Amino acid sequence: NYRVRPLFAGNITVGVEGKIDLQNLQEDFDVSPVPIRYLSTSNADRSLGLILQDERKLSKRWKLDLGLRFDISAYEHHFISPRAALLYQHSEWAVKFLYGRSFRNPGAFQLFYSDGDASQANPDARPETADTVEVDVERKLGKRMNVRASAYGYRLHNFLISVPLPDGLLQYQNDAAIQAEGVELEVNGRPTNWLEATASYAVQWSRDDTFPGKLAPAPGQAALRCASWAEIRSQQRNAACILTRNACGIYPAAAVPRRFHSHLETPAAGFRRSTRFAQCV
Repeated sequence: NYRVRPLFAGNITVGVEGKIDLQNLQEDFDVSPVPIRYLSTSNADRSLGLILQDERKLSKRWKLDLGLRFDISAYEHHFISPRAALLYQHSEWAVKFLYGRSFRNPGAFQLFYSDGDASQANPDARPETADTVEVDVERKLGKRMNVRASAYGYRLHNFLISVPLPDGLLQYQNDAAIQAEGVELEVNGRPTNWLEATASYAVQWSRDDTFPGKLAPAPGQAALRCASWAEIRSQQRNAACILTRNACGIYPAAAVPRRFHSHLETPAAGFRRSTRFAQCV
């Protein structure tokens, strides 16, 4: 990345990102009782991304970030990704208005894997794209705690799904459009020097415009709480061993909106994750 500050704009950042597949080999064969090779194909991808971003201060409290990325691929998929962020900062308050457009190229398996038995390649598959808007409001509660509320919505286009063909083979095709809206409330901070805690509650409404009622399972409501703490377990001369513990729990709410019962499922309640690690310095 390279950053400059010309007179006619704010802070301009220019970047380049490149990726090269050294090998992308897909094979399907039997070794017994008779060696048979059904498929052997190599389609290495090479991609290049050009990044341009302008960060400018509109006033003492307002800031505007504009970005643009252009991606090209050896798979002949080119894409332009714009993004914008309008930021407001005043005392203990911060408000963010965000927009972004992203994409995902089809993988080599979806484009080129064709074994004649179960899968059919689709070299005409197009990239999946997503448009996202979000509004975040953050507020400091004293010196140790923060509260954040956000509302978002996104629309996913050209979602790749496996479609059965008349001959019985499966092929990945761009056939689905998915929409989702949601809100989230989060409280986080460090009540003490050794404890960091986060609690959040989120509600999301998702729907499949192409196949109503067949959206992959997704929770309608979920609560998350996390905590991490550190304790000095031993000290010898100039060395100290600090034990850090982390624990998280996800608790989906029991009441999912009735109108989404047909295609939304909640994960098992009480999922917990706990980790611990030690560090000696």
